[in-house]
Parts: sequence; structure tokens; C-alpha cells
Amino acid sequence: MNILLYFIITIGVLFSALNFYLSVIADKENRASGIPLLGSLILFITLFFVDNGYSFYIIITFMLMDTGGIHWFIGILLWEKFISKK
Repeated sequence: MNILLYFIITIGVLFSALNFYLSVIADKENRASGIPLLGSLILFITLFFVDNGYSFYIIITFMLMDTGGIHWFIGILLWEKFISKK
């Protein structure tokens, strides 16, 4: 079970890192979209099954970095509604 859990965490981290790379680091002219929500969703589900503190912090870090996650979507909507008044 432990090996399967860490394999699933690795898949979620790869999706999250891909989303971050494609939206922040990649060349602006060739910018593409990653796979939205999948990385954060996988990591959120595995968060309940980890028993190691280091794994917990790694998962949280990559969830926050995932620009395709639901938290970024909600944050942008709130930014547009309350802060970015034009």
C-alpha cells in the first residue's frame, strides 16, 4: 500500500509541476495549458492517507504551486470581483 500511495503522490506532483511550468516558467509565446485540477485533486485525496510529516508538507507545497488547481481559480475570481475594479 505504501509503494502505491507514493506512486500516486508522484503522479500528482508531476501534474502539478507540469501546470506550474507551463503557466509560469515556459516561454510566453508558446505557453500552453496543463491538465487543470487533476494534480491538485490527486494530491488532495492522497493527503488523507499519508502518515509522514514530510510527505504532508511536500503535498501541500505542490498543491499550492499547482496553477491549474481550484484554489487558483477561486482566488482569481475573487480578485476580479473585489480587488481589480476597472
